[in-house]
Amino acid sequence: MIESTISVGTAENLVLLLGTQDQHLKQIRSTIPANISTRDGKILVQGEEEAVLQATAVLEELR
Repeated sequence: MIESTISVGTAENLVLLLGTQDQHLKQIRSTIPANISTRDGKILVQGEEEAVLQATAVLEELR
């Protein structure tokens, strides 16, 4: 297992990135088998290397 951390800054930026009612986050979670959590303006992605890389790439693209 590996992990990746993405800093998004403010809570406002986090809401914009994750979508209304976490729609973007839910879509990512339903298609990529990685554990994704948020805390203190950061997104933590954990799991197998390929899944973490995919989820991180999607989140970076949304950013």
